[in-house]
Amino acid sequence: MLQSRLVNLENDIEPYKIEVFTFGYVKILEKLIRGKEDEEAIIKNLQEGLYILKTKNGSRKIYVN
Repeated sequence: MLQSRLVNLENDIEPYKIEVFTFGYVKILEKLIRGKEDEEAIIKNLQEGLYILKTKNGSRKIYVN
């Protein structure tokens, strides 16, 4: 019962926007996501390079190799 409740809480997360920019500040992606797993899937599919990610939690720089 506890596990199903935890899953339901995860599904109840309000979608938020993620934006991905190149280091030249060219927007290459804008999408609504529901959490870290969605964010990690987007990062995993990026080509090698440096990027800026903007979410509701702020901006951060990432390197994908």
